[in-house]
Amino acid sequence: MPKKKKSSSAKKQKSRNNNSNGAGNTKKSVPLEDVLSQAESAMNMSEIDTALQLFSYAAGRLRSRVHGPATTTTTADGSTDASGSNNTDETPLRDNDQDKKTLSTVLGKMGELKASNGDVEGARLDFLDAISLLEAAPPLIAA
Repeated sequence: MPKKKKSSSAKKQKSRNNNSNGAGNTKKSVPLEDVLSQAESAMNMSEIDTALQLFSYAAGRLRSRVHGPATTTTTADGSTDASGSNNTDETPLRDNDQDKKTLSTVLGKMGELKASNGDVEGARLDFLDAISLLEAAPPLIAA
């Protein structure tokens, strides 16, 4: 007996199921915690280049959070800035001090990796950036 061919409608349905995102593939942002976890794993497995790439990506995202707007506001015409929400009040987008501490930690790890890879000047710059962020942060222990 000859095999039955799949109908073109079955093929189209399978294609639709594979492309369920609709029009255009939108790139979803990976949570920062996942990026940092992968970077730590790469660092522990001595995959220096991978760890540096992941830490650099995380540092870029953290820099934009630290140096970006700390709140979002709705303008008089009803449009919004920063977060895209329609809040009528100012809404904090994040804990900026925590972002500074996390960025400082990431820069320190990047400095370690660069130093072990022979990039002494790059390591020095990362360490100095990390220190300057910590100097600007509030004290960890109240006096």
